[in-house]
Amino acid sequence: MVDRYVRIRDAIRQVEAMEDYVPSGVSHKKLVTLLAELEKLDTVCTALEHERITLADVRLLFDKVIADYPIMADRLRASAKFVHFPTFESALVKIGNGDTLATTEARAVKCFGAASDTEGDGERVGPGAKEKKEAAFCMLPANFEMIVSLRVNREMWNASTLIERK
Repeated sequence: MVDRYVRIRDAIRQVEAMEDYVPSGVSHKKLVTLLAELEKLDTVCTALEHERITLADVRLLFDKVIADYPIMADRLRASAKFVHFPTFESALVKIGNGDTLATTEARAVKCFGAASDTEGDGERVGPGAKEKKEAAFCMLPANFEMIVSLRVNREMWNASTLIERK
């Protein structure tokens, strides 16, 4: 709506009946500034909708938004109220960046066979960890979600269930 106003402002000013409703010069400048800020946030929203975005990318975007708009910190920081498992999220970001995991983070992702170093011992978590890590970078988020869901719920299905579905 602000975008439309900025585009048609000159045409609106030509209509005599609308003179009282057109914002003054100061208000117009505020609206143009607001539009620029909204366009910056829109680029963040567009980036978040990309299918190949990783959790590490999301964290970088959120940190940039927090730097530009400190009021958003309560909602976007890694320890925000809606983040149910901050240690798990932190571990996923570190895995995505190829960083070393702390012991608590390694424990949080252990059941998923995460391929990353633990802080103290430098050993890999599980066999074939390097291959798993490389495969994770090539995987779309939707495929990752499906695989994780199947692993977590594997007690609920077996080979005969899969045969019945065909």
